[in-house]
Amino acid sequence: MTIASSLEERTLQLREEGWVTVPGVFTGSQLDALREGLAIALDAARSEGQILFREGVDVNDRSVRVLHLLDQHPAFRDMVEYRTVRDLVSSVLGAHYLLSSLSANISLPGSESMGMHNDLMAVLPEPWLAPYGTNLFICLDDMDEENGATRYLPGSHRFTTNDMASDDDLRRTVPIPASAGSIVAMDGRLWHTSGANRSADRPRRILIAFYVASFIRTQYNWGALLPEPVKGALSSSLRQLLGLDEGNMGVRLGYAAFSGTKQGVDPHAH
Repeated sequence: MTIASSLEERTLQLREEGWVTVPGVFTGSQLDALREGLAIALDAARSEGQILFREGVDVNDRSVRVLHLLDQHPAFRDMVEYRTVRDLVSSVLGAHYLLSSLSANISLPGSESMGMHNDLMAVLPEPWLAPYGTNLFICLDDMDEENGATRYLPGSHRFTTNDMASDDDLRRTVPIPASAGSIVAMDGRLWHTSGANRSADRPRRILIAFYVASFIRTQYNWGALLPEPVKGALSSSLRQLLGLDEGNMGVRLGYAAFSGTKQGVDPHAH
């Protein structure tokens, strides 16, 4: 497997193949902080009685889902604004996008593959005609076929409707191995699944940051979800990423015609 090394190469692979791996993005203390943050978030979810097994999504309780990570540790807030993360997202979505959700999936030994899906179907009905979403998987452990590496269906980012997928797709999926600290970026239309963890003692922990074009409603209502002290301490760029201030007005303001109207010149005046 060839590793794309420049932003241009990564953008090309994302467009042509629907995914790309960027190794070694988070290392040392950064990676340790993300692991610490997940441990804290998992403990908090358990103490609050949150449902960690998503029935109907995963096959058994060896797949652990931890939701609503952003306010659990500063490392998560730093991560979603990290330069490499922003560059990857912008290469797919352009200048105007929002963070739709931030969660974690822990595949423990004995976990099974979830159902095949693409991520855009969670926020946008078919037909899926453009890459209006991108998912970033941040690997906290080495992942390979044995411990449940993400599997994808080659070419499926060109599917425009659910009918183009079939019951035989899982058999044709391919694993994406990646080392701890890597990012696997996916076109939101790419069909994929978690792999089954057949290892004896190797969990596979990933953080899942899902970004969408800014005209799409996010999965999380950040304004209601985040505590006021956390919201008050957010940077202006992170507030914009969460849609806390201007909403989707940035899309309209980006059009040249609207810019002309703001200056008193209406190109469509009669």
